[in-house]
Amino acid sequence: MNDRFFEDGRSADAAGNFEKSIRSYKRYLKNSPQSAIGYYRLAMAYQSNKNLNEAIACFEKSISLDPEFSDAWCDLGVALFEAGRKSEALISYTKAVSLDPNFAEAFYNHGLALLKMDLGEDAIDYLKQAIALNSNFPPAYLTLGGAYSEIGNFFEAMKTFNFLISKYPQYVIGIAGKADLLFKMNRLNEALDLYNMTIAANPNVAEFYNNRGLVFSALKKFVSAVENFDSALVLKPHYVKALVNKGEALRGLRDFDAAFLSFEEALRLDPQFENLLGLYVHVKMQIANWHHFEENKKKIETGINQKKNISPPFSMLSIIDDPVIHLQAVLSYTESIKLDSKKKTDWVPSNNSRIRIGYFSADFHNHATSYLLAEMFELHDDSQFELIAFSFGPEIQDEMRQRLVPAFEKFIDVSNKSDTDISDMARALKLDIAIDLKGYTTDSRPHIFAHGCAPVQINFIGYPGTMASKSMDYIVADKILIPEDYQNFYTEKVIYLPDSYQPNDSKRKIGSQPAQRALYGLPEESFVFCCFNNTYKIVPSVFASWMRILKANDQSVLWLLDDNESATKNLKDEAFRNGIDPERLIFAGRCQLDEHLARHACADLFLDTLPYNAHTTASDALWMGLPVLTQLGASFASRVAASLLSAVGIPELITHNQEAYESLAVGLSVNQDELKIIKQRLADNKFKSRLFDMGLYVKHLEAAYVAVHERHISGLSPDHIFVEASLRGGSVNR
Repeated sequence: MNDRFFEDGRSADAAGNFEKSIRSYKRYLKNSPQSAIGYYRLAMAYQSNKNLNEAIACFEKSISLDPEFSDAWCDLGVALFEAGRKSEALISYTKAVSLDPNFAEAFYNHGLALLKMDLGEDAIDYLKQAIALNSNFPPAYLTLGGAYSEIGNFFEAMKTFNFLISKYPQYVIGIAGKADLLFKMNRLNEALDLYNMTIAANPNVAEFYNNRGLVFSALKKFVSAVENFDSALVLKPHYVKALVNKGEALRGLRDFDAAFLSFEEALRLDPQFENLLGLYVHVKMQIANWHHFEENKKKIETGINQKKNISPPFSMLSIIDDPVIHLQAVLSYTESIKLDSKKKTDWVPSNNSRIRIGYFSADFHNHATSYLLAEMFELHDDSQFELIAFSFGPEIQDEMRQRLVPAFEKFIDVSNKSDTDISDMARALKLDIAIDLKGYTTDSRPHIFAHGCAPVQINFIGYPGTMASKSMDYIVADKILIPEDYQNFYTEKVIYLPDSYQPNDSKRKIGSQPAQRALYGLPEESFVFCCFNNTYKIVPSVFASWMRILKANDQSVLWLLDDNESATKNLKDEAFRNGIDPERLIFAGRCQLDEHLARHACADLFLDTLPYNAHTTASDALWMGLPVLTQLGASFASRVAASLLSAVGIPELITHNQEAYESLAVGLSVNQDELKIIKQRLADNKFKSRLFDMGLYVKHLEAAYVAVHERHISGLSPDHIFVEASLRGGSVNR
């Protein structure tokens, strides 16, 4: 009779009815309390039913009855690992193979656990041992390929996957593994072909659609990406990763409302999912949806202080103004993406006749960053410096790309290369200095620098903050952006330029058609405040300030960027709630840069945002003679406008608190004689201020490049670099 309960349990296991099997094994053990195999089978049923604590207890009971039960030791390891008791799991696997040296599955589980612990090098030895003991073990080949991929040995990974596919052509997950590898190697079209094969062979696996969606997202085919994420969600409705990926693709389509809903559902299902809360708050800010803003901001701050990876670095910049919080957030982020898992190799002097500099970006086309940098590239001294561009963005042959290519001695399209391929290429070219122009912004690829492109690597212009990566040696700044007593909030050493850190282009074209207020729906006699920053930079406290300013001068209007329909509606609604006629908010559509620059003439005063200032938009305004009023914050992103205003010679527009900001805005709108004086000084300074003197700027920057290069070839570690202003160029005070 008792054996019948045992057999009932086995039958229930086979049918997937684990609750029944648990009851059967318990009845069996009631009459056979010394049965090690009984407790083992009960443990396996508990484990299959996701009752990990009960499973562990039963495995341990089985082992206490039979200490040499190697299967129990092995499966105890699996349960312990699932329960987060990773070191105990490894001990359990070790005990299993000590009892049975030919236990291939125990070696495999040990290797799989090490791989999940980011110990790929160690995992490989165990996986090879598993295969040596059992050459017909497809999961071991699959995991071995994944381990090689994890440590960046793509050659061995590809060889392993190819062998697996040739030996087991019907093992669809092996094809998917190779597709994952090709995706990681940035061979996107090849990866897409293999994902198509996996889905054709097995159309009921949600993960296959999710991964194909990621390829479409990387190819900027966001409509197809969303379709694939939706297919994944049909098969697996609570698939949080697919919901998050769908949200990101919808952002790529600028469908921020749908992205918000996708992130919201993901957050409901898993509030602790990595980076999700930051993504969610950021997309809400893109549509000016500020419900629970302060509550969510507090959650993000708390999570960051607890060293959780709760927000992507860029999303956080517009939410929190605290360099301490920023540093911790980026440290958590770099740990999560394993940014420092690869170390730079030892470097020997290049013996280049000129300092060879590599600029790395996805933005070598019509893009805000290139608008700033174009003239800087053109003015580099080619007798002293050799410039190489590494472009991993889209191959867009627009006006800016055509201008940029001749500024470099080599312009290399690496958009279809892997991170390791690009860094290997850079090392082969013997760069002296590598400059990351992206940081953690859209389409960034920080792992290129983690692998090591040059002996000196610099974080410059793209991301306004520390990258918190051991691979990055310096950050370009100035004394306003990073005061000397703020240096501890940046893991890089600071290159201090004497004026503003920001380059500019004095050749930017301005629309020829005279700007007329009527063309933009602006009242002729009103005072026009404006802010052309992206909507996500507008936080509730800043908008409330603007509404108080409008109340104080009822003959004024506020001219904002028409970013998206929902944001426009929400901002108008918020104005109404603040007692301001929504018609006093006027929205400027997107247009070509030359027209955008020209229309600045229709505005009277640019109102900046905090904690994420106007950056390129502030330079545009100042170039066009439009004063910018800012409030100085604590973080890099919140001090940029102050840096620009100081360099252009109107520091009186830098305020230090909200009250002063509002008071000065109202005062200038009422006392327009004072504003005219500022505008005249701004016009007078346009061609003689240091902000727009690119020849002088480049000399200062080159002095910094020489200094960091000389430190390296002298065997000195990076240190803060202070470039002193001079009429002839830059001298360095080290």
